[in-house]
Amino acid sequence: MPNQLEVDGPAPAVEFEIVEDSGLLSALMEHSADRIYFKDLESRLIKISRAQAELLRLADPSDAIGKTDHDFFGLIRVRDSCWRIQ
Repeated sequence: MPNQLEVDGPAPAVEFEIVEDSGLLSALMEHSADRIYFKDLESRLIKISRAQAELLRLADPSDAIGKTDHDFFGLIRVRDSCWRIQ
C-alpha cells in the first residue's frame, strides 16, 4: 500500500486564506460607514458592524449578539415592519 498523508483540517494555504478573509471582514465591519448585520435562521443577530451598533446605541457591536429586532424596537414596531415586508 502506498504511503498516505493524513491531514487534520485544512491545508496551510487554505487556512491562511480563511484567516485573511476573516481579517478583511473584520476590517469592513469595524470601519465601514455602512450599517451591516447578519442574522441566523431565527432572526437573531450574529454579527453587526460598528456603524449598526452606533445606530442601535450600543457601546460595542458584540452587545447585539443573540438579540432580535424585538429587543431593540419593541413588539408593535417589529410586527408592523413584518406586515409591510410581507
